[in-house]
Amino acid sequence: MKIHALILTLAISPFAFGADADSGRELYEETEFEKEINGEMMSDATCSSCHVPNDFTKADRKAENYRGVHWWVNACNQAMNTAWFPEEVDDVTAYLNREFYKFPEE
Repeated sequence: MKIHALILTLAISPFAFGADADSGRELYEETEFEKEINGEMMSDATCSSCHVPNDFTKADRKAENYRGVHWWVNACNQAMNTAWFPEEVDDVTAYLNREFYKFPEE
């Protein structure tokens, strides 16, 4: 009986449907947090306050694969205290990968 409940739970969980890049775009563009930028404290900073598209496409970018993108998104989530749930980190990773990195999903 427990196995059936577990299978049903997994089947209807958000993870069963994969990451949602469109939701990730909204999170990336609209999540606001407090951050000091150029010596000024901003209470409405967003991801794009620090990151520009060139950061994701330059030759010496930090992420070398899909897992690397996920690691960096999660690091920003922790550092900026955005309080994204794991599936939201997955969504932002999917968005950045779709738009910029184009790595195969792992």
